[in-house]
Amino acid sequence: MIRQFISIVRMAVLFAILTSGPAFTRDAASKTYRCTAKDAVSLEDNGTLDKNPIGDARRKYFDGMVINIVNGEVAYPSGGQREKRDVQVTDVVGETDARDYVLIPDTVFQRKKAVAKALADFIRLRVQTSREVTFTAFSLSQLVTGTCEIVQ
Repeated sequence: MIRQFISIVRMAVLFAILTSGPAFTRDAASKTYRCTAKDAVSLEDNGTLDKNPIGDARRKYFDGMVINIVNGEVAYPSGGQREKRDVQVTDVVGETDARDYVLIPDTVFQRKKAVAKALADFIRLRVQTSREVTFTAFSLSQLVTGTCEIVQ
């Protein structure tokens, strides 16, 4: 089951990377979002998902993060950190009013490892006009999910 989950995550990120284009929708892409982390699980060595203290620590880390889609800046209030990420956009298959904004680590100096880094550390922001904005973050074998609201 864990292998299927990882395969799905990898395919989603790779699809986002390969199909991204420069055309951002002005309404969603020009906004900044503040996110609330709702749930977190750890990918365990035995192939299972587990809610443990490490996953909860990652949930707290991502809770309150602010994402600026225009410049890829992500701020984590829990640790006072800021980072710059590459932003790639893709349409969501089967959804006419949805876009995924995938933020991956800046790989300007490590082009040969860009895909590997993107598969191991990404934030996906799903923006839909008819639903709440959601995020999925995968980092350090931790999966964190939640919702976001527009800040500006």
